[in-house]
Amino acid sequence: MRLTKTRLETSLETMYVARPVALTQPPPPAEERAGPVFRSQYTFESFIVGESNRLARTVSEQIAREPGKQYNPLFLYGGVGLGKTHLLHAIGHQLQWGHKHLRIVLTTGERFLYDSVHAVRRGTIDDFRARSREADVLLIDDVHFVSGKEGVQRELFHTINDLHMNNSQIVVTSDRHPKDLTPLLDELSSRLHWGIIVDIHSPDRPTRAAILRAKAAAAGITVSPSVVHYLSARLNGNVRGLEGAVIRIAAHSRLTRTPISVNSVQEALSHEVEEGPFPLDSVISAVSEHFALSTKELRDRRDQEASLARQIAMYLAREETELTLNEIGFALGRDHSTVVHGHHRVASQLSIDTALASQVRQIREALRRL
Repeated sequence: MRLTKTRLETSLETMYVARPVALTQPPPPAEERAGPVFRSQYTFESFIVGESNRLARTVSEQIAREPGKQYNPLFLYGGVGLGKTHLLHAIGHQLQWGHKHLRIVLTTGERFLYDSVHAVRRGTIDDFRARSREADVLLIDDVHFVSGKEGVQRELFHTINDLHMNNSQIVVTSDRHPKDLTPLLDELSSRLHWGIIVDIHSPDRPTRAAILRAKAAAAGITVSPSVVHYLSARLNGNVRGLEGAVIRIAAHSRLTRTPISVNSVQEALSHEVEEGPFPLDSVISAVSEHFALSTKELRDRRDQEASLARQIAMYLAREETELTLNEIGFALGRDHSTVVHGHHRVASQLSIDTALASQVRQIREALRRL
């Protein structure tokens, strides 16, 4: 149902009221549906851990063991298909199993928006609030849907405020950091900063390899180490993208009745795989040329521009070469821990910083032309 907005003044706040423009039957509000049903495949056991998501997994497990004790609220953010919803449902599964007495509410930002304005229209806002604010655990996926909707943001602010005062656990996911959810009410932003904010970024190569092996096993196919090595070096997408690649490889093998090999994978994914791995010298040359720096300046200069260029070089070196952290660090005049930090910093910003993502894309394109 597509909605247009009018304003309705209530005694407490301004709410947006939906006026239907299509005669479709809306889904029932969350408060009228049965208890939360979590996706069976989204468990902690099936979540592949790597440097890109280790902290998010650790904090989520701690919350599932002891809800409301610390890390409250938990705000998980990152790009599409990186595991935010997986962890949200894994928390729910664990809570249902280990804390059966808890009242758990699972919703989405879009659903919370619809349910709140629908409750105003029906005159049942008090019932909606009671169900939302009397929960022991509130799990909200894709909270970015309330961005720019002041009335609903105020409703969510009061909900989070009440729950936090009662030591109820709150977990929220978004595709952006709270500071990037604009326009966002200052008071709601403040509440989202009360606990811990954790980013999930694109999986690095070892994690991609582990994901590919797990997805292949789940699909009932056998892939050799050489195939995993080839794919993990050339597929730089998110978890969903890796899963989709495995599905296409399996389908190609069945349809052509050929075993899965590097050659068959190249044929099945001819428009998806990227060239590589590349020599480190090529990565350094591409980055230096993009930023109009000499190789020595890339290594030695300490100003902001050179630091950014060096971090991008560290990121691309880890993604596009087969060298160790120590080897990359030596070439750039830094130690292995600095390489880890540089890679993490770039990877964590790619999904939210369009200018940075554009620079990395341009350098990758230049790298393939060298």
